[in-house]
This record gives sequence, C-alpha cells and structure tokens, in this order.
Amino acid sequence: MASSSLHAMGRIRKSLARKVLLRPIMQTEGGVVKKVISILLSTTLGAVLLASACAPKTTPSPTPATPPAKMVVTAPSTTSAQTPTVWDKTVADAKKEGRLTMYTWAFVGDQGKEVISGFEKAFGIKIETVGGVGATLMERIKTERAAGKQIADTYDTAMPFLIAAKQAGLIGRIDYLPELEKKVEWRVKPIDPDNTIFSHYVSIGTTYVNTSLVKQGSEPKSYQELLQPQWKGKILLAPPSLFPATMYPYVAGKKYGIAGLGDDYYRQLGKHDLKIVLSVNDVTASLARGDAPVVFHSTGGAMNPSILAGAPMKPVNMEEGQVMQWGAGITMVKDAPHPNAAAVFINWLLTTEGQIASNRARGTPAMRTDVPDFTPEKGRLDIKKPLALDLQDLIEMSRLQREAVVDKIMGVEMK
Repeated sequence: MASSSLHAMGRIRKSLARKVLLRPIMQTEGGVVKKVISILLSTTLGAVLLASACAPKTTPSPTPATPPAKMVVTAPSTTSAQTPTVWDKTVADAKKEGRLTMYTWAFVGDQGKEVISGFEKAFGIKIETVGGVGATLMERIKTERAAGKQIADTYDTAMPFLIAAKQAGLIGRIDYLPELEKKVEWRVKPIDPDNTIFSHYVSIGTTYVNTSLVKQGSEPKSYQELLQPQWKGKILLAPPSLFPATMYPYVAGKKYGIAGLGDDYYRQLGKHDLKIVLSVNDVTASLARGDAPVVFHSTGGAMNPSILAGAPMKPVNMEEGQVMQWGAGITMVKDAPHPNAAAVFINWLLTTEGQIASNRARGTPAMRTDVPDFTPEKGRLDIKKPLALDLQDLIEMSRLQREAVVDKIMGVEMK
C-alpha cells in the first residue's frame, strides 16, 4: 500500500519472471509454445527471459515441501501495518451506516438489553433485533435473500444452525477484527478457521432438575438412571433437530466411546413417555413452571438466565461427564446491508466490555479469561469429566440435526 509505482512495477516484473520460468514448457497442444515465444520476443522483458531460458541450466536447491495447514481454531494474523487504519475507516463507515439489524436467539428481552445499550452507547449505532430460534431465523434469511430483500446483518444462534447456514452459503467472512490481534488468553478460541463464525461464550451442558419437585440427594446421577421407571413420563425434551443440546450426549458418547449413550440408549429414551416441547425457550419455561421435574439435557446459556431470575432449577453432575463446547455463535450475514456495522458489533462483542455485557446478562462463562465466570452459583457445575467437543464435532452435529438422524432414532420426528 505504501510502495511507489516503480517498486510496484518491479515486483510485477519479478513475479512475472518467476511464473514464466516455472511454467512447464511441455504444453505443446494448440501451439501454446509458439504463442508464448512470440509474446516473449515482443517485449524487452520477454527477450531477457527467453535468453535466460536458453542458457545452460543449473539444478536449483530443492525447496522444502510446505506441510498441509492444520485445522486449528485460531485468530488471524495482522499482515499489514495499514490494517488499523483500515479498521478506523470500517468504524467510520459503520457510524455512517448508523444501524444494525440482528437476527438473534441470544440477545432478546432482558438478556439483550445490556449488550444493545452498551454497543449503542459506545458507537452511536442503532440496533434493531428480530428474535427467534435458529431454524426459523435461518429460513427467514433464505426467503428474504431469494426475494432480493435482505434485512439481516448478523445472525446468532446455536452452533449447529450456524454451521448449516455456512454450508448453505448464507454467511459472510470477516478477515480482520482488531480484538483478535491483542494478547488475550481465551478459554476457547472464539473464531473458526475461515473467519466466518465467532463464539461469545463457553457452553457447558448437562441434565437439569426442578428443585421444587426433586429433593436434594434424589437427583438422577447418570443418563442411564434416567431410563429407570421412576423417571418415566417425567422428562422434558425438545426434538434434537429443533434443540441441538438434546443430542450433545449422543455426539460426546460416540467421540469418547461411551457405549451407554449410543443409538440403543436414545432409542430407549424415545419410548420413555417423554414430555415433548418445541424449542429451547419451551424447555426452560416448562421446567421453571414445574411441568416436569427433569430436562434431559440443556446448557447453561439456555438455563442460567432463568436461574438468575430465581427459577427453582439447577444442573446435575452426571457420572458420564459434562459436555463442553462453544456456546452460541454469531456471524455476519452474506451481503449484509450494513456490513461495517456488523463487523464493528462482532469485534465489540469480543472486547472486555462486550464480553462482560453478553455474559453477565446471560450468566455464562466468558470466552476471555480476563472476564469473570458469571455462571450463577446455583447454575455452576463441578466439572469432573469434561467431554469437550471441537469444531469438527459441531459440524457432525449439524449434519445429524439437518438430517434429523437422532430424531428418527428416538421416534420423535417432526411431521
């Protein structure tokens, strides 16, 4: 960017020389060699290169092969000293856009007020929200895009929905976020390798009970125990294709070789006279009301806001282990109407201020280690057997969700 025209032309000539010298000259079809020689002779640079090619050849030192890039969840590196200046322009353009429309599962109601007010105060950019569950919001994005009337700038929801949206070509790429360049320790790196999906909290999943209906000491101690007769007809569950947390134990069981959480277990669970609800919000509300004493499996991100509000429920340490992974993620929608505002918001969400706002509001562990774990005392688990799921596991979960594999095993398919 700061180079003069002469320097730029010099680089172009050198690059062209390298490309021509390294291009195989065995391409004889259609007179390609004759055409290349003719072009070379027509320019001074071409004559030099042709003379070089005809000179006695020396065997160059072999260049070490570049090892394939590993699938590592890491932050991008700054490659240009001009990048901060470019980011300043991004912020200025975001303020000119003046608004941002979020299609959101996480930042609604009281849970989203602290985030929205914090960002609006910091940048003067107005946020409008459209709340809903991941599947519904994704279909809305598809419909609006097909009609040429795109509204959403950002889309946040559970990871399997975001992965499905990515595979469907609905989300965009953000090459640079300055917060990811800082020397910050992350509990989990908050970015996927393609710079498309960003996570703003750590999610820990397990079984939850209503403490008004389940006496202390009588909670289920394992997933296997939930199949016993005393829990029949007393378990709340949302179909896995609508609430991915339902199949976290299934994916973790296969990854860690826990035979008791495989197909047969889920098949038996599906015949256990379950109380089926249709969304994560229904799961939380139903347990808080006491519609049933147990939720088969949920996450702190979904349950902790109600626990903070005083709902009589708590998580249970299951003997098989506790599932840990990225919590809800956020992405910029492809061809967003306000792309600069979307990038500035996602970057702010990863700052100390943004992490405090988003995790204090939800009562969840932050991605940054310099931000406290806001999990309420009643919602905190004693992690004894962490069953960590990485991005590849979440991609597999997305496939299971999309194809309703676990729903079919359980016999709870949505018609």
